[in-house]
Amino acid sequence: MKPLLCGIVSCLWLVLGLVAAEDPLGLTPASWTADELARALAVNAEVGTAKTPSVFGFGGFGGVSGTSGALGVFVGKKVLEAGGSAMDAAIATSFAQIVLATGKWVSFAGIADLVYFDANRKSVFNIQACWKTYPAFDLSKVGSSSASTVLIPGYMRAIELAHKEFGKLPLKELIRPAEYLARQGFPFNRAVFANPGQTELLNQSVDGRRLLEQLTSQATVVQENVAEVLEDLMENGIDSFYSGKFAHSFVELLQSQGINITLEDFRRTPFCCLV
Repeated sequence: MKPLLCGIVSCLWLVLGLVAAEDPLGLTPASWTADELARALAVNAEVGTAKTPSVFGFGGFGGVSGTSGALGVFVGKKVLEAGGSAMDAAIATSFAQIVLATGKWVSFAGIADLVYFDANRKSVFNIQACWKTYPAFDLSKVGSSSASTVLIPGYMRAIELAHKEFGKLPLKELIRPAEYLARQGFPFNRAVFANPGQTELLNQSVDGRRLLEQLTSQATVVQENVAEVLEDLMENGIDSFYSGKFAHSFVELLQSQGINITLEDFRRTPFCCLV
C-alpha cells in the first residue's frame, strides 16, 4: 500500500474509531492515543508484504508478541498496562488476531494448546482443548466436501478455563477489542487477501461473499456477523458459543450441506483439561 493511501485510510479509520462504544478499561483502538493508533496501523499495513515486521509490544511489566497484526499485539499491550495478567493479554491478543485474520488461517472454531508459567505458583501449566466428533460423524466421508471435515471446536472452552485459572480482568473486557475490530473494521492488508482456494469457499455463503467483496476491493474489512457472536459472548459468557448465535448458524450451515448434526450435538462440551 502506498504511503499516501495508507495515511488516508489510517486517518479515516481514526475518525471512525472515535465513535467508541463503552470501553471502561481503554483497551479498544478508539481509546488509544493518536500516536499509538498511527504506529499500529503503519505496522499492520505491512503484514503480508515483503516488509512483514516482527510485531512486539511492551506494556506494564511484560511484552506481547503476535503473528497476525500489530493491532492485536497493541491490544495485548494495553491489557498489561491495565493491570491484566499475562494470560489476560494472551486471550485478548488471540481474540483480536483471529478477527484480523478474517478466518484465513485461524478461527474461533478451532482448538487450543496453551503453555503458561504462573510466577506465583512457580509452575508451568498446559491447557489443551481439541475438536470433538458428533454421533453422526463419518470418518470415511472426510474429504468428500469441505463440510465433511468440520468438527465441534474446543478453543472457547480453553479460553474459559485459562481465564478462570489465570485471568484477572473481566473476560468481557478482554473480548471487547476484538468485537470492536470486527464491527468497526480495520484497513485491508495483503495478509488477508483471498487466494483462489479461499475464494471458492467464501462464495458458498452470504457472509463469505460479503467478506470476499471487501477483500477484493481492498476496502476496510468489517465482519458484522463475527461482531454479533463476540457480543453474545460478552453478554452471556462462553456457554453461549455452544448454544447461542454461533451454535445455531454453525449447525444450520452444516445441515444445509447435508451433514447430520444437531444443536444438542454442538452443546456437548469438547474435552478440555489443565495439566
